[in-house]
Amino acid sequence: MLLDATLCHQRREISTSLYQSTIRLLERWQHEAGERPIDFQAAFLLSWLAADFFNYDLSWDCFRRACSIGRQLGIFTVDAEHMEGSDAPGDYSSTSTDCTLTKSQKRYAFWQLLQTDCLFRQLFGKSPVIPFGSWCVRFPDLPLHPDGVTPESTLQVYFIVSMRFAFITLRFLEFLDTHGHASEDQVTELVLELKSVVAEWDLERSFRAAVNPTDTYLYADLLFSSHLLIISFEQSTKTSYPLQQIPESSLYAARQSINILEHWSKLPTGNPYHTISLVSSYPVIHIFILQSNILSNPDTATAEADLALTLCFGTMLRKWSEERNQVGAHLAFVVNVLNEVCRRVVCVKSLSTTRQ
Repeated sequence: MLLDATLCHQRREISTSLYQSTIRLLERWQHEAGERPIDFQAAFLLSWLAADFFNYDLSWDCFRRACSIGRQLGIFTVDAEHMEGSDAPGDYSSTSTDCTLTKSQKRYAFWQLLQTDCLFRQLFGKSPVIPFGSWCVRFPDLPLHPDGVTPESTLQVYFIVSMRFAFITLRFLEFLDTHGHASEDQVTELVLELKSVVAEWDLERSFRAAVNPTDTYLYADLLFSSHLLIISFEQSTKTSYPLQQIPESSLYAARQSINILEHWSKLPTGNPYHTISLVSSYPVIHIFILQSNILSNPDTATAEADLALTLCFGTMLRKWSEERNQVGAHLAFVVNVLNEVCRRVVCVKSLSTTRQ
């Protein structure tokens, strides 16, 4: 139903009803859940569903449950016995508790878990559920053309690029675990590597050229992820500094994210991937960067341009919260109140410039 474009006007009611029904069944499921693939899938999907409704504590609990079940299913040790072997795609694991997941499926599942673990650590400061060295898993097999060239389908590009982002994030987190912080030189190196990945895969062109909602969503998610990582990496080195010294890379990332959302808002309204969680998890952080720049940057033209972006985002957020998630209305209210403050500051700056 949620993917049916003809029901887009009912998506908020449908999604809220499904979520509330799921929550009502949660306690019973927790008592009955075992070590089955279906329980792993339920826990992992519920983690993302809870995040979509801003219930991050439940999301975290479900993610840890998914990891616990995954370990019992052998997802973390699928290649422990034959790391140097050459198992054929689709071979079944010998784990006694499971005979329905192929090795390749387990590998995909593990790397998705690892990426999610990085997300919780990066955004919420959580301790690692998957410590380094606690797994023995190769990359999953990617289908090959007869000539041996891996096709660059959107799903494959998404997996490869998101894993590169995850490894970059792991390096950053390792700096934090080892030294308590990352140096400016280390952050600069990581930011350059992120930009290199985005350029290498030409993600923005692919996003704008995508012709179906799924591809559009996947490329947008990759771009938002890269922008978020750039901002969070650079912010980590600035414990206290004047707001006008916000790194230019962070400002560029924030502006690009809003431009991407603006392009997205012009796509058909039946797009099922206009979710509040995607907006709240990424661009809201970027909006606060731009609002800080508006308040502190003495350049009136720059402040006016950034204000136009934040106002555009506020309008989109309010519309999407009305259509899809009532919880998002509180977020839209906060963003638009701050936008009004920024608007007044820009007006004062413009008057001062005119008088000069």
